[in-house]
Amino acid sequence: MIERNCIVKFMCVFQVVSALAVFRASWLFANEAGEVPKNPDAGIIRVAVLESAGTSPSALKLIDAMVVDTKHWARGKDNVQVKLSPDAVKLFETVDDEITLYYAQGPLLARNNVDDPGIPDLECLGTFATEVAKKGAPRGVMIGCSAIIRCEHGQGRVFCFSPHPELTPGQGHLLIKAVHWLCNH
Repeated sequence: MIERNCIVKFMCVFQVVSALAVFRASWLFANEAGEVPKNPDAGIIRVAVLESAGTSPSALKLIDAMVVDTKHWARGKDNVQVKLSPDAVKLFETVDDEITLYYAQGPLLARNNVDDPGIPDLECLGTFATEVAKKGAPRGVMIGCSAIIRCEHGQGRVFCFSPHPELTPGQGHLLIKAVHWLCNH
């Protein structure tokens, strides 16, 4: 059972990060010329992008990951297969090591090319086994990228989903398991 205090803290942190995400969306999606794409999804930025170390000036640097293929961030929306690690199978209490999740242009995450000792290394809990390559996005980039990552950071924890379990029928429990992991420190 999750303590009420922990849920309140999680909701507050999530709301603050979400507000920060909307505020910083223009920096995150600006190209080298500083132009922001005219796209309604730009304001609904994935929190995982902000948590990654990446090269974006707005990255929160909570986890040592980088965003892959930022040029094709709007690669489309569809269900994808995610291959789970043994730790993820245990955490999510599932019998299958491959699950279907709804993907809606979330970040493609990977380990950073240069290790930053000041940022915790990620633990990959799931990788994309299939891909979405619409809107001119190249094929072959998404498969193998991290779909679910986590790490310990200072006295806290970080958990990131690229796809959307909350929008996938029957997979909302994954968020509850993630919150349990975040709170059971």
